[in-house]
Amino acid sequence: MIWFDFELSDVITPEYQQRMFADYYNWAAAQGKESAVAHKFREIHQHTGILDFERGREDRLVPYPWLTDTALGPWFNRKADPYRSTENLIHVLVDIVAKNGCLLLNVGPNADGSIPERAEKLLLELGAWLKVNGEAIYGTRPWLVYGEGPTRSGGGGFSEGHDQAFSARDIRFTTKGDALYAITLGWPERQFTLQAVRADAAGADARVELLGHGVVSHRINARRQIVIDVPALAPAQLPCQHAFAFKLTGFRTSVHPSARFEQPDAIRLEPGKATCEGSLRLQVNEGRPNIGYWDAPGDRLHWLVPVKAAGRYMLRGEFSSAYASSELKVNVADQSRSAEVPKSDGWFRPLFVSLGEFQFSRAGVFHLVLEPAAPEHWRAVNVYQIQLARIE
Repeated sequence: MIWFDFELSDVITPEYQQRMFADYYNWAAAQGKESAVAHKFREIHQHTGILDFERGREDRLVPYPWLTDTALGPWFNRKADPYRSTENLIHVLVDIVAKNGCLLLNVGPNADGSIPERAEKLLLELGAWLKVNGEAIYGTRPWLVYGEGPTRSGGGGFSEGHDQAFSARDIRFTTKGDALYAITLGWPERQFTLQAVRADAAGADARVELLGHGVVSHRINARRQIVIDVPALAPAQLPCQHAFAFKLTGFRTSVHPSARFEQPDAIRLEPGKATCEGSLRLQVNEGRPNIGYWDAPGDRLHWLVPVKAAGRYMLRGEFSSAYASSELKVNVADQSRSAEVPKSDGWFRPLFVSLGEFQFSRAGVFHLVLEPAAPEHWRAVNVYQIQLARIE
């Protein structure tokens, strides 16, 4: 592996980048060796290589390979620096794998080259977890969506310090062969439902197994979702700590309609791509970019929407409105819909709001406008993103 840290696009011109990549890959092919180039620049990644995030990761499932480079604590020997927790390390690993990524983990040595005691403890605890749950990690592929639950994390390099802690309500999916693994990032309640998974069929041999424990009971509810019964285990009886893998076999599954926005082909309109009309501006709160200061009812936001296929699409937005509820209107493809934005728990805890369904008669690029629906009753709103998911 050739791994670039920084300055690649500034020091090496595009001509030499292409020649370097081609020479390396051709050499590796002639030698029969597996090869890779990791770098931190999306403009290069459009052509080749593995996209790398330092101390961060993707916030969605993507079709291309990517890498997180991070550390147990300090990059090198700095005894005053804090170490991460075992739980955080395991949760981050599971989140990465479910999104089609890999983890490159740094262990900073002592001055004499030995592994610090704190680092050794973390590695052994990670190893103990993998002994129980490794089949849900090694050699797996992502499922149709990366997971479900209230906690969203990631979003580029150096985003780790801004992530919220996961809970047992957060679930990540991986697959291997005909098995689907649902990994809960905490010990779940006595019963939980896989909201994102639709059970289209279940064979006579369909079963759910808690890795390290055994088969557990389940049922399929009226919405064709799988409901899993959690065994009543004392803390000392748990198969592991921090995250728990449930293995589903014998089911034919698809994405439940409620999870369409999490599929890789869903369209996401990011704040940084919007054209702001009026006094609106881009800001970053707790590591997440959003468009704020929207207190003027005459302001509007504009996006260009690349629609790859004609059809009916669901739209939703992620907003915060700390003062009071408000109302927004969306205009796109000669159609308009309005929706209430409820009062949120402060500016930094946005909520998803359905913006209705829209029909696109053809593929193409469309102009989307977001504006106050009732200017006379307008209350300030922050906009984190707009999403479109194809229904049919």
